[in-house]
Amino acid sequence: MENEKLPSASLRLAGTFEYDNRSAGFDLRDTTLLFPDYRDDPVVVSSFHWSPGSLRAQIKGGVLDLRGLLAQTQVWQDAKSDPKAPVSPPWRLDLSAGLRKIVVQEAEVGPVKIPRLLFGPEEIQLDPSIVQVQGGSISASVLGAGLGKPVQAQVAVNKFPLG
Repeated sequence: MENEKLPSASLRLAGTFEYDNRSAGFDLRDTTLLFPDYRDDPVVVSSFHWSPGSLRAQIKGGVLDLRGLLAQTQVWQDAKSDPKAPVSPPWRLDLSAGLRKIVVQEAEVGPVKIPRLLFGPEEIQLDPSIVQVQGGSISASVLGAGLGKPVQAQVAVNKFPLG
């Protein structure tokens, strides 16, 4: 149930979606997201796949406004885990993003350019990426071969505002 004191998680969605009962997987293809405060700046989701333990997405375009979604799911984020619950499988993430801006309650960042981020138990890889933040920028690349293996990372911060 939506908490009316928090920002709404409102968006308009148009595209193709599919749910597979066998794998419990959910797919979106060629989907457009429009957020109320940024109606003229849509986000295009070329592909999105979620299944237990895996998220794969390619997104590009305008403004991704996460304020309402994060506010409305705060209860889930703050919930303590049940020690009796079964252990979930390790997560695998494969993401590419090219957005004009990402908006959260505390800040707006952008443009955001992440050619590819792979994360999982076997590896971590972040192709050279950049996020601009209030007149400065953060750029990074990471390469790691998996759990217990060395990680190579390069991070550059330029005029990053502190405080």
